[in-house]
Amino acid sequence: MPYCYEITTTGVFWPYRGLETMESGAKYKIVGADPTTFTVLNRVEDQYLSHCFGKDAVSVYQGSLKIEQADPETFSIVAQYTGRFEDMPISKDARRLYAGTTALLPIPDLSTFIVLNPHYAKTDGVVYYIGTIHQEKVSAVEGAEAATFTLVKDGYAKDAQRVYLNGIKIPEADPATFIVFHFEGNTPTLGEASSWSKDAYHVYRNHVIVQSADPATFAYGNGYGRDALTLFDENGNSIEINPNTFAPLSAGYDRDSAQVSYYGSVVPGADPTTFEVLDANTPYARDARHIYCGAVQMDTDPYTFESLLGDFGKDAHHVFTGCNIFTSADPESFQFLGIAFDKRSFGPGYSLPSYAKDASHVWYGRTEIPGADPSSFVIFYDGDRAEGKYAQDKDHVFYEGTLLSGADPITFQVLTRPTGQMDAIDATHTFIAGLCKPFRFEGSIPYCAD
Repeated sequence: MPYCYEITTTGVFWPYRGLETMESGAKYKIVGADPTTFTVLNRVEDQYLSHCFGKDAVSVYQGSLKIEQADPETFSIVAQYTGRFEDMPISKDARRLYAGTTALLPIPDLSTFIVLNPHYAKTDGVVYYIGTIHQEKVSAVEGAEAATFTLVKDGYAKDAQRVYLNGIKIPEADPATFIVFHFEGNTPTLGEASSWSKDAYHVYRNHVIVQSADPATFAYGNGYGRDALTLFDENGNSIEINPNTFAPLSAGYDRDSAQVSYYGSVVPGADPTTFEVLDANTPYARDARHIYCGAVQMDTDPYTFESLLGDFGKDAHHVFTGCNIFTSADPESFQFLGIAFDKRSFGPGYSLPSYAKDASHVWYGRTEIPGADPSSFVIFYDGDRAEGKYAQDKDHVFYEGTLLSGADPITFQVLTRPTGQMDAIDATHTFIAGLCKPFRFEGSIPYCAD
């Protein structure tokens, strides 16, 4: 099954990616897993590999970790990971309920226990909140009516009398008129829930009533809450800005007739009449006299500065990464090459680490790629799954900046129509997410086998 486990005659392997602290591209053998009885229990995308589940005749695993005491015969996944940081996959066997690899206590009667989403569950007459990241336990939701209990969004839920967030009642909230605002806009059915909500009587940030906000005119968008008279930041504090001349820009910037703000913080010295965002995908903006990176006025030449995407910029004297000078880069020869992204998971244009080079260096993100040849270095944008992740020079092939030892740069190509088992090939190997087949280990590092 793609992206999770590889079962061979010598063992069960887990190709972990995603944490910068771990060696990119490494493939780890799961100690004790029996390849003759091992089965993969779910299918997840590349960036959620740690939420793969598998089992053999005696043990259950999440990623490379064994779930202690889990019974493989009765084990099942009851709520998949949704991609939110707070959400853990929920699973159970005949005796226990698990959040990730942790058994949740106390244990309710699992024979009638129904998991509604990664936050809530219910059984006969009782509603439970499933604590995950912050409190690893199952606890009854005080006062909740199981017969009328319904989900709203993410950690929000309600019954006929009350509204709840993360299992705790929102004081005075009216379930009949309650709505949650979303990061992608104000449509109640779209996007990830924000910390803002309202009913006919109040505006709320999490569990707290925002006393000065008018629910009749309140809306949320572009990182701000606002009603007819006032603008509010993400903490629920009113912002000293003229709502009549306020205009959201992009990339976190906005302005009114008197000042420019970046995510609610005033940009010192910025001229609102000439202020403009250079690119919505970078932190850079300018007015008639200066260049800005967020709320910081940069020490740069405004007449030669250009935004290069990937959080890079340069002027005649320096290359910048974010708000800082990229000291090892040469501005005259520096080039931004492209962003690596996965269209299935993030959509076109969702920024991940990018490739860049100058006459002497090649970088992936901010890390130099040892041994890469700048003059012949190119990246691939042919595949549907790994656009911009594979790259090569005249002597090497790379994935996310890591050398694919043994891959042949002459015959290497990224597939325009990848399958579940391969997204690139050379004359003697196939590749999936930077891992080649056949492969061999030298120590803990995988190499393409001959």
